[in-house]
Amino acid sequence: MCRFSVLVLAATATLLATPGLAFHVHSQSPGVRLPARSAFAAASTSRGSVLCMSAVTARDAKEELAKQLQANEGDTKNDAVAVAVDALSKTNPTTDGALQRELLKGAFATTGFNFPDGKRGPLGWECTLGRLAFNLFEPTKLPVSITHIVNTLEDVPAERQGDRPGELTYDLVNSFVARSPESGVELRGEVAVSGVCWPDSKDANRLRVAFGAGELRPAQGQDLAEWEAVFKPREGKEKPRVPLGKKLTNLMLKLFMGFQPPADAGQGVQRYTMNRPPEGYLDILYLDDALRVTRGNRGSIVVVERV
Repeated sequence: MCRFSVLVLAATATLLATPGLAFHVHSQSPGVRLPARSAFAAASTSRGSVLCMSAVTARDAKEELAKQLQANEGDTKNDAVAVAVDALSKTNPTTDGALQRELLKGAFATTGFNFPDGKRGPLGWECTLGRLAFNLFEPTKLPVSITHIVNTLEDVPAERQGDRPGELTYDLVNSFVARSPESGVELRGEVAVSGVCWPDSKDANRLRVAFGAGELRPAQGQDLAEWEAVFKPREGKEKPRVPLGKKLTNLMLKLFMGFQPPADAGQGVQRYTMNRPPEGYLDILYLDDALRVTRGNRGSIVVVERV
């Protein structure tokens, strides 16, 4: 494979690993609030404590999933959680989830996911700003704790409507806490990603997703001066050297996806856009009026509940 092809693939892979496409998200929500009774029986195996199912109802399955998520810190790669997800998917009341607009629409908090390269801390999953925002915002090496994420789907405004039937907005807001490297003051911010989703033409339980914009912004109530002392690009401020590989990747993103790098939008906000964003997808494993469980195009399982 030629170097040019490798760069194109690397650029595409970078964007297909975004929070919305890989769906690595987290919430401090207490979990799915369901009755205490369960029809599952625990069984110990070489893989740990897993579940045996007998005449399980959706209510029982949701309760067991909530229990396993709480016991395993929301890690959907945990064996017991995976078994509970599989059991719940067998009770899915909708076989055409991508077409169920009223069930899809609304705001949802994530109660289960797996964040690669992160670790669980007292405030949430810990990583760097670069890992959270794919090295699009500085300082990339700043440690952050992801406190929660809200996923919102709504009707697409008239001015944003495309030519794909059944489109909905698909927005993610990743809230985080960090500390200033210099003063140690606590900083609260958000990495937000905006996109659209629509039913797959061949699979009624699959949503296609594409993200056209994202931004880094201070949380409501955050002192702007303290925020900008860390995050705002300033004239005369020494900028870190950009590796050649990243420069070439950004060039490929611009050429093939219409990528415009982050720019100062005022009030502490930095924003990027993509005119031709890549697509990912979500397979709907379970959907009702309160709970949604999906598998992303890279295999990540995400559990969200309506807020």
